[in-house]
Amino acid sequence: MRRGGTIAAAVILLLAVGCEQPFSPKRFVGDQYALQCFIGTQSAKGPTSQSVLLGRVYDVDGLDPAVNTEDPAVRGAEISLSINGTVKTMKEATRTRSDTSRYGPVEHYYTTSITSPAQREQLSIVAKMPDGHVLSAQTRVPRERSIVSNYEFPQGLTARITRQPGEPDWNLTWEDDKEPEEGHLFIVQLRIDYTKQEGSNEIPGVMVVPVTYAGSQPVYPPISTRTSCPIEFRCLDSAMVSIAAGDSDKAAYSMHMATLEILELDLPLSKYFSSTRGSLDQFSIRVNQAAYTNVSGGVGVFGSYFLNRLYYPLNSIYVKSFGYRFR
Repeated sequence: MRRGGTIAAAVILLLAVGCEQPFSPKRFVGDQYALQCFIGTQSAKGPTSQSVLLGRVYDVDGLDPAVNTEDPAVRGAEISLSINGTVKTMKEATRTRSDTSRYGPVEHYYTTSITSPAQREQLSIVAKMPDGHVLSAQTRVPRERSIVSNYEFPQGLTARITRQPGEPDWNLTWEDDKEPEEGHLFIVQLRIDYTKQEGSNEIPGVMVVPVTYAGSQPVYPPISTRTSCPIEFRCLDSAMVSIAAGDSDKAAYSMHMATLEILELDLPLSKYFSSTRGSLDQFSIRVNQAAYTNVSGGVGVFGSYFLNRLYYPLNSIYVKSFGYRFR
């Protein structure tokens, strides 16, 4: 999962008002600061570089925030990041901006080197602006999940299993009753990692496995609060076929592993995603509102996520049945 997004530099609010009241689709929130920091971690802890974007909220003439060409980034701030009480001071840095259409080639941000936090560790951040204004926020890293499968694959993952009539397809679950995390969102992906031989080079590739089909269209897991993911076995077959679709040289492809990734967002990130992407079920209607913020003294999001990863060795006979090499 890429740590993405840019500082939300303008705040627009659609208001439901009475017919006797003046209507304005934009609410300028005044002289405020915005902070963004997403901290990711996984089972294997290690050193990583952590960054923070810090900017000033601005107003524009009209309703299009893209007309602003003055970089809102704040420089000269003092930022400290705390992980379970261990404080790291962040330094100002620059990097090449991917989109130079508005603010030029250089992006200003703050960074420090940290050891990836472990599950359930407490995180906090304090940012003191050059004018003395202070922003702060706290969160806690989601915990590591135990992933349970309703089928065992002692000889490796395969769709060619004997099932009795009425038996379900493959189902994965990762919640338990010990410590449920209400409101957390999950992003799920099952993929097949493979390589293709091209001359003397092996080119890596990835095929993402859908969970079902709507007619002929593949359907992938939605981002949701569900703590289970059913996968139809036919989708595993179709993904294997698609790897070398249209290529007669199946033997150029080799594989032995499928990877399941479950990315869990903490509550601040989950609420932020929900406020910007709309309702998460078919029965809700979302009214337009300002994006969620958990930053005291300003706006923005300070959040974390935990990447749960599980590897499934593929069944060698299953791989070879498609004409591929097993490695």
